[in-house]
Amino acid sequence: MTTSPSAVPGPARRHPFHAMPVIETAGLRREPGSPRPVFDQDVWDLTGLADAPVVMGTHRKILDFTAIINPRWRQVAREYLMARLAPLHPDVATLPRAFRVPLNPNSLWKELKHLALWFNHLNAAGVTALEQVRQHHCDAYLATASRSITDPDRPLSPATTAAMVRAPQFLALYTEILTDSYRPDFTPWSGHSADEVAGYVRAGENRVPPVPDTQLRPLLADCLYLVETIAPPLASEAARAKAADQRDAASRRGLPTGEISRLREAIEQHGEAGIPAPRTTTAAVTRRLKHVWEPDDPLLHLGWHPYVVGNAGAMGHRRDLESLRPELERWVRQCGLQHPWCRDAVHVPRHSDGEPVPWATPMARHQLDATIYAVTSAAYILTSALSGMRASELAELTSGCRRQEERA
Repeated sequence: MTTSPSAVPGPARRHPFHAMPVIETAGLRREPGSPRPVFDQDVWDLTGLADAPVVMGTHRKILDFTAIINPRWRQVAREYLMARLAPLHPDVATLPRAFRVPLNPNSLWKELKHLALWFNHLNAAGVTALEQVRQHHCDAYLATASRSITDPDRPLSPATTAAMVRAPQFLALYTEILTDSYRPDFTPWSGHSADEVAGYVRAGENRVPPVPDTQLRPLLADCLYLVETIAPPLASEAARAKAADQRDAASRRGLPTGEISRLREAIEQHGEAGIPAPRTTTAAVTRRLKHVWEPDDPLLHLGWHPYVVGNAGAMGHRRDLESLRPELERWVRQCGLQHPWCRDAVHVPRHSDGEPVPWATPMARHQLDATIYAVTSAAYILTSALSGMRASELAELTSGCRRQEERA
């Protein structure tokens, strides 16, 4: 034990952040009606944070300070993170060594995780107040923190270890505002940066080598073709798919008996026009075969539910299919089956030789989604190559953000 009578903490003093709303104090916006976390709470629910980075997942918006065993150090963690979020707060702005740039909200979860590791290590070592911390506590923490939790024999990368070292060090920058702090003359690994402690050497250049020109040029050419030639008709099809999803979400009623005759007329009209019946997905066929459908049923591959949704705004049940089976079988027999997306595709110049060809062949919905993903990826690759934007920055791009440059 390292506890001494003089180190027993006295009564907690009122903190300048007491009862203050976290999001508003940090100068951030909160969605109306969303949770309003207050500084003194042991759990900060930031799910209502407006303009949160796209890469900030839901789990990163819940900061649970109870992960820190010692309640006193939960308060310290809240004070430190609040000070990092609000560097312009009057009680923070006057600190001589504090950071002047606010912490990115996406980093809060990781910072709290590192603080919990540090504080819980001290708790296990019998430390009850930060003024009791000595360098040997720091060295013991480094020996533990630099190794994988699941596999203690595996050392972590120097970059990861350096991040764990920064948390104990940065607390010393906020001594004046913390309700519990190190001795005035103490800083963990004093005189050494976190990188030095962890043995992390920052390279002057990217560790990932540049893509060879022989690979980059064809890649960019293909991406440019997808974005300039395939994207416009694909965008129209994607809009149709989105509208279909909205209709499907609103179609939670059964098909009324009175509407079956109208649906029968629609089926006959499609057959007379020579329009192929919609083909369902392979996964749907597999499910049907598990639910008493016969393998030789002529309607086994018919996309029934989407057809009913699109033409009647209702759910397509098996009983309704059976009542219209004669008309449906005749339609399938006369016109065949075809996937419902990208039918009647407009012609575009083929990438290899410029020959006019349909931009796509009829496809299932999951194939359309995969195509949208591929073309979106091509747009990201082009944007990244031309601008140097990182993945997290690309994720922030929204529809309509592109500005058209006008040149005289």
